[in-house]
Amino acid sequence: MPVLTALGNDFGYEEIFVRQLRVMGKPNDVLVAISASGNSPNLIKAFDHALAAGIKTVAITAFDGGKMRAMADSGIHVPTEPKEYGPAEDVHMVLDHLVVRI
Repeated sequence: MPVLTALGNDFGYEEIFVRQLRVMGKPNDVLVAISASGNSPNLIKAFDHALAAGIKTVAITAFDGGKMRAMADSGIHVPTEPKEYGPAEDVHMVLDHLVVRI
């Protein structure tokens, strides 16, 4: 958490993930991002970097999937109506728990 707030304060919240990837990401790593809209600027920047750096991307999205769904190497899409956050986040949480359990 301190890293996120420090990066956000110093560079802006659009940079909080991409700056970490630039330092720690290596080719063939896997970046997993969760976004209902698929259009969060901080995640799009991270995906842009990942694609250029040879980092595989997985998008977990809802609504129409947004830009992230189209950019991802693979992903899971939960089709919901725009702004229907409750069902989207509920399914994302179930997926999170399944991945951790496996």
